[in-house]
Amino acid sequence: MESAWQARADSQASVLKGTRERLEAASATLEELKTASTETGHKLGSVQASLDRDRAAVQSLREASVGVAGSLDSLSANFSDAQSRLAELESLTSQGEQSNARFEEIETRHQSALRQTAEKAAGLEKRLSELELLSPRIDESEARLRALESAQAGAKAEAESPRIRIPRERGRRIRARERDDLKQIRGIGPVIERILHRQGVYLYRQIAEWSDKDVERISRKLGAFKDRIRRDRWIRSAGQLHPRKYGGAR
Repeated sequence: MESAWQARADSQASVLKGTRERLEAASATLEELKTASTETGHKLGSVQASLDRDRAAVQSLREASVGVAGSLDSLSANFSDAQSRLAELESLTSQGEQSNARFEEIETRHQSALRQTAEKAAGLEKRLSELELLSPRIDESEARLRALESAQAGAKAEAESPRIRIPRERGRRIRARERDDLKQIRGIGPVIERILHRQGVYLYRQIAEWSDKDVERISRKLGAFKDRIRRDRWIRSAGQLHPRKYGGAR
């Protein structure tokens, strides 16, 4: 009887030894996995705790042989669970490596996009500086364009409207030396004076005798300067300049 019990105990001890060796190998594997992947540390810790419990169970079995078979069954189940957890950890490790590779790829693209954005921003800043330097020239060009459009509008109106005929002084052509300096009237400069000459207006007296109809027609000829006749009171000014130059008679 004792021999049979001893044989059974030896058999169980052998099984325990093999189980312990497998557990120790599993523990070593777990330690390697813990070192290889920081992302699976919690999982490894859980498995390590389970292995520690298994070691405690083995120690208990060595101290007391009674109920060894049941404890071995429980230990075998725990070991199977540990193997499943190891497989799960290996899968998680593989996924972690794939995630790291994906992260590195995304980071590379992100850095490339940042460089491209910085280059575009630098180009835009350079272009903006160039445009700021061109701004005064653009404003000057726009002013010249507006003046040209105004002059064209005046020329078109002149071409389309009948020429205003204001009676000449004493029915004869006014010679250059007999013409008044129309620039003495406020609001009339060289450009407007030339427009008035083209309409046959050379004398203060002619302007002083304008009717409302004459004012409207001349205003259309002036284009952009059409409001100056009334604004600067040309008729009144001409009426004052004529007697000042020629005496009391008009």
